[in-house]
Amino acid sequence: MVPKKTTILQNEMIAPLLFLLGTAALLAASTNIAKLSSNMGFHPVTLLVWSIVGATIVLTALSAIQRQLPRLTPHLAEYFIVSAIIGVAAPNLILFAAVPKVGVSFVSLSLAFPPLFTYIGAVALKMETVSLIRSLGVALALAGAVFLATLQLSAPDAPVSWIVATLFVPVILAAGNIYRSRRWPKGVKPSALVPGTLMVSSLSLLLAGAFTELPLHVPATLTPWLLICVQTAILAVQYLLFFQLQKRGGPVASLSQFTGVCSRSHGRPRSYPAVKRAAAGWNIYRRYFHCTWYLPGYPRRCAATPFKNVGRSIAAH
Repeated sequence: MVPKKTTILQNEMIAPLLFLLGTAALLAASTNIAKLSSNMGFHPVTLLVWSIVGATIVLTALSAIQRQLPRLTPHLAEYFIVSAIIGVAAPNLILFAAVPKVGVSFVSLSLAFPPLFTYIGAVALKMETVSLIRSLGVALALAGAVFLATLQLSAPDAPVSWIVATLFVPVILAAGNIYRSRRWPKGVKPSALVPGTLMVSSLSLLLAGAFTELPLHVPATLTPWLLICVQTAILAVQYLLFFQLQKRGGPVASLSQFTGVCSRSHGRPRSYPAVKRAAAGWNIYRRYFHCTWYLPGYPRRCAATPFKNVGRSIAAH
């Protein structure tokens, strides 16, 4: 019998790493585009809203052409609503709005903390067992979060409310991460869940703009629309990869892996050495917390082995 050939994306060893690197790179690009739009006088929230709308249109059309749109059920409707609000709309709205207030470096570093809250939630829900080493990692990460907040609050005229809101985003992301894993609809592919999730996110953001002062007006010039098109493409691919990563990696793996990497790739706080020392402390935490990959065919405790050295090599650069 001739063995069945598998592609790279079907390889259980290589595919998660590719999804990880792709998601991290796209998240890095997305945050920097938000910073670019802010520098150009184009509000990042406006960029976010219309980019998610664009990504929704593109992915829904592609899924319809490929006949991958799932049949709507009460469970699926609940999944789309909750996943969209706590996994996409709310955290992204806070982060994009915070970029002009606290800076892209602080926003980037805050994305390094969802793993600890994901682990705490997973332990509380008995999705994870308590580990002394991981608990030590959680304590170190919490200390790092307190240090970063203190450092940012010590600046003259520090925007306290925006700093607190930015640091609350990891909690929201962790909740969304755990929810998606626990309530993932059976038999539905990741690519079929993304359009519905983004569609509800788009509607919630547009409704928020209609009833609040959320900036939705796009200047009648070419540059903002070019940024929206680029961000649309980034978000569409980013969420496709992210959902694939979550499906393969489990509740802790997806955010634990890619946020740690991307926070190093696009958060470059070179202007203040103290934050660089905090990032070094985070590397210590990640070293002990890194064993979180749950791959088919591997025991839970040993599943991270193929990626352990790779992850450390990435972090070192």
